[in-house]
Amino acid sequence: MAINTPLTVFVGNDTLFSLSSLTNNSDSSVITGASPTVTIKDSAGTEITGETWPLTIPETATPGDYLVTLESAIDFVANNNYTAIIDVNHGPGLVAQWEIPLLADTRIK
Repeated sequence: MAINTPLTVFVGNDTLFSLSSLTNNSDSSVITGASPTVTIKDSAGTEITGETWPLTIPETATPGDYLVTLESAIDFVANNNYTAIIDVNHGPGLVAQWEIPLLADTRIK
């Protein structure tokens, strides 16, 4: 998964963070029963405060879809860049890690 454009997270807001249709690249089968995690780091590579990392992303009722709420207590600072690091370890041959750029912003009414 390659994401070059940062996803927006809003300072002081809960944010839904999802992995949709998590699949095995070798055979395109849906990965169910995994326990993916997310860790968010600032531009210096330090885990941001306001959450205990890594945060497990539970599977939803839809097989292969995973969803977690990033709580409003996470100390995002407006206009700062962050990286969400996703780890999946679901046994031999099903280990993956990728990074997603995030940009914190202030929600305007």
